[in-house]
Amino acid sequence: MNGVFYVYKPMGISSFGVVAQLKKKFNESKIGHTGTLDENAEGLLIVLMGKYTKFLPYCQHNHKKYVASLEFGKDTDSKDKWGQTISTRDISLFSDVDMCIALENMIGKQQQIPPMISSKKVNGKRLLEYAHKGETVEVKPKDIEVYDARLLSLNPLQVYFEVSGGTYVRVLCEDLAHALNNNGYMTSLIRIGIDNSSVVDSQLVEQLTENDCRDIKEVLDPDIPVIPMGEARDVYHGKPLNLHSEAPLVFIQVDNEIIAVYEKKGDHYVSKRGLW
Repeated sequence: MNGVFYVYKPMGISSFGVVAQLKKKFNESKIGHTGTLDENAEGLLIVLMGKYTKFLPYCQHNHKKYVASLEFGKDTDSKDKWGQTISTRDISLFSDVDMCIALENMIGKQQQIPPMISSKKVNGKRLLEYAHKGETVEVKPKDIEVYDARLLSLNPLQVYFEVSGGTYVRVLCEDLAHALNNNGYMTSLIRIGIDNSSVVDSQLVEQLTENDCRDIKEVLDPDIPVIPMGEARDVYHGKPLNLHSEAPLVFIQVDNEIIAVYEKKGDHYVSKRGLW
């Protein structure tokens, strides 16, 4: 089956587990997704099936949005509510303005040390694998960039905020709390969007049917232009093309179907991958 689905991944199951459910439901072995959500996170998971898995490198991956909640009063070893308490502190009160300033100060390029429950690989193994075995390993800081962060709601014990992808939100929660002279830890994380795709259009695996399949063009990288052509023979034969474009990559479309990705080399384009 060839398809694109917006899946709602609930808390308590891994992204791999969701893929396994979909393989069984639709009897399809070729399945991939555009970005992992860890087991304790929930929200939008874009899944591609069948021949559409060839499109995975060219899908929208970068502009993800999350809603996180942060609770004050303690730090944990995992920087979330599922970890062990390592320190506590009486809550120091602050205002909405203080929180907005703290969030604004988080925007931009910075370095973060990935948390031990992340999927970051060290020596060929994910950090969460070390953590599950009670092992420790040296973790080097990673360059990250927060593009946007804004306050949604606040009470004396907890705050909800929206933040762009490209950061370790657990670390961000702890850093926010410390910036406000508090201890703090993440209590929930929901992916609400990936580029133009929204969590409001997603469904649980058990709710999905073949009629919920979406157009592949909805999830493709908008920075890669689509070039229509009248006939496909040269494309199927992998021949170089002369195209009126300056983009480094282009999609080739014939009869309203994208059939290949071409890459600019000098004054012409060469076939990078067939997508039929």
